[in-house]
Amino acid sequence: MTIRAMWNLIRFHWVLLLLATIIGMAAGWSLASTRTAEYTAKAEVFVVADSRRSAGDINQAATYSRDQAQNFAQVATRQLVLDRVIEDADLPLSVGQLRNKVSTSVPLNTSIISISATDPSAERAAVIANGVAASLSKSIIRLVPQRNGRDPVEVESVERADVPQAPSGTPIALLTLVGGLVALVIALLLLGIKEFFRGRVRTAEQARDITRSPILGTVSRNSGGARHIIVLADAPNSAHAEQYREIRANLQALLTKPKRNVFVVTSSVSGEGRSTVAANIAATIAAAGTKVCLVEADLHRPALAGALGLETGLGFTSLVTGGAELNEALQPWGENGLQVLVAGSAPYNPSELLASREAEAVLTTIRDKFEVTIIDAPPVLPVADAMVLARLFGGAIMVVSERKVRVREGHHAVDRMAHVGAPILGTIFTLSKRASRSRRSRGGYSGGSTGESYDVTGASDHEGESRPVTKLRHAQRASISARVQGV
Repeated sequence: MTIRAMWNLIRFHWVLLLLATIIGMAAGWSLASTRTAEYTAKAEVFVVADSRRSAGDINQAATYSRDQAQNFAQVATRQLVLDRVIEDADLPLSVGQLRNKVSTSVPLNTSIISISATDPSAERAAVIANGVAASLSKSIIRLVPQRNGRDPVEVESVERADVPQAPSGTPIALLTLVGGLVALVIALLLLGIKEFFRGRVRTAEQARDITRSPILGTVSRNSGGARHIIVLADAPNSAHAEQYREIRANLQALLTKPKRNVFVVTSSVSGEGRSTVAANIAATIAAAGTKVCLVEADLHRPALAGALGLETGLGFTSLVTGGAELNEALQPWGENGLQVLVAGSAPYNPSELLASREAEAVLTTIRDKFEVTIIDAPPVLPVADAMVLARLFGGAIMVVSERKVRVREGHHAVDRMAHVGAPILGTIFTLSKRASRSRRSRGGYSGGSTGESYDVTGASDHEGESRPVTKLRHAQRASISARVQGV
């Protein structure tokens, strides 16, 4: 998971993560508060080996004592030593219980044995640590035989255990913090797994990362009062219309490339607003004076004819099967010269028909006849039609809808396109709540594709519009038209 993906995960689920952290901290504090306080006392003994004053003897004795310290540290927790501790201190413990309270360690390259004893009673912890140190010293005499009437090694106390004043173990504050961190990590892990398998695209940045292509524009959710899917026909001066004008302006970079006058518009799955986007792009480019043809290539579930109020008889299938000529099948829409080729009658083999040489010839003829051709293609995952068209015309524009498509579906669609050598030319993010909020926050102003601001309160071009605003809008539209026509 990338840093950006992790940030999006935190941003989208921060309330849940905060709640998980609070619960984890509460659990850590509860555990720390209810546990029995224990005290740890520590005593130290030193292993001394007998030497005979020569330098060689002293070096050998030092090495011998270090080796024996390791052995004696193990002996300190054995029954030979612990039985004497229980008896001398009159402890109500078995050898096994006492062994669980005692631990030993030997610092590296030393002959010191550190003896630690842990008990709920501070006084008894000190008694046990000192008792084990004393019992170990006496037990060593029995374990190591004398040589020449002398003990070859002795264990001397160098540090007696004092009664500890504060409980040992992890502080309550630290346990509380650890509990919160553990809960946060677990929550992030579970959310990451969920996002990987079930997560949906929520931002334009996510869409860009998935398609690995630039964002051509972001289209907000419609207000619900629209009377037509073409925004320019319903509210030409709205901020919603300006979003499509921005997309038109961003398409100029693609139009400048040789033979790039055909745009295949597709999506990963159905229901992402693909046909609406294709129709609005075509209408917006046509409004700038460009000769545009909108082709409905979704032969599985055609919908443009009904949405635009056009006839459904003659269409794309009629041209492919030789049942009509291009001029007979094209239908004009609107006042800007937009020509629409609907799907026509539903064929029994839509995918095979679209992949035929006849279909390629029809689309090539349309490409040569018009300055810009917009093809409304089916979604990528259900059928292969979009991949065929994208490969034929050098790529596609991917429509990605907020909360409609899953992240895995988006990646799968892009991988399928890449597998056939069809690049994603750009991405349009639709149904965006953030864009809707941004549109409302601008009040009566909306930035056009040229970066200028003007009134888009909803007044028509002919009613109630002030002369300066009219001049500015017409000047801006003329500028865009000049750029489109000059390509």
